[in-house]
Amino acid sequence: MNRTFLPLPLLAFALLLPVQAEDLTPKVKALFEAKCKECHHPDTEDDFPYLHEGFDLAELIEEEMITKGNPDESAIFRRVSMDPTSKKRMPKSSGAEGDDSYKAPLTAEEQTLIRDWIAQTASGTPAPEKPMTETT
Repeated sequence: MNRTFLPLPLLAFALLLPVQAEDLTPKVKALFEAKCKECHHPDTEDDFPYLHEGFDLAELIEEEMITKGNPDESAIFRRVSMDPTSKKRMPKSSGAEGDDSYKAPLTAEEQTLIRDWIAQTASGTPAPEKPMTETT
């Protein structure tokens, strides 16, 4: 049996490198577009937060829909993670399961995505590295 080992100094260096977290914003935008846009879009004439592909994170924080870095204190996460029978849960459903107007609660995976995304806002969402440009 042939095993390959990394030299100890190389292994130690690799462990010290920062790990960049995946930016969850594109996935959250797609989720909002699919599950929230029907009611939370700019063409509505109500006070709903806009939850569509073009949402503004700063506005959601300002409107206290998101508490930066704290999912449990964020109104959006609290509403999507409520008991499925709660009348306040989102997405809101006006029908019973099986009806055409029924909107299923977000899955555990979708709720976790929103939770993790809000947690990322503590230090700002990761962004792709921009190429370095010289300035004189």
